[in-house]
Amino acid sequence: MPGQGVILDTGNKIVNLAEPGGRKYIRTNVVLEFAPPESHTDSSSHAEGAEDQMAAFKAELNAILPVVNDVIITLLASKDFESVSTSEGKEILRQQIMEAVNSRVHKYEVIYVYFTEFVY
Repeated sequence: MPGQGVILDTGNKIVNLAEPGGRKYIRTNVVLEFAPPESHTDSSSHAEGAEDQMAAFKAELNAILPVVNDVIITLLASKDFESVSTSEGKEILRQQIMEAVNSRVHKYEVIYVYFTEFVY
């Protein structure tokens, strides 16, 4: 459920949109929320062990950040201004980012995508 996962801030991205002449671009910050590891959701875990496991999980997420960034940048570069300039377009983009990242990093599950900056 969104709001209960592990947050990974992918950082700011500036990407040219797929427009003739390449004069339009998007600047965005995408934050992904991943489902926590299974044992973290187990209430019988010891607090110290759970903290260690969460730190290890966050380190694993940081290790896949280049793959995640590639997926996001490639997807953004395929969009034109019309497809990202509306609320509906942003919701579609949110779903597409989630699906694309989940298809590339099978071990982890994105449960929500947040845009903390979105300028074009």
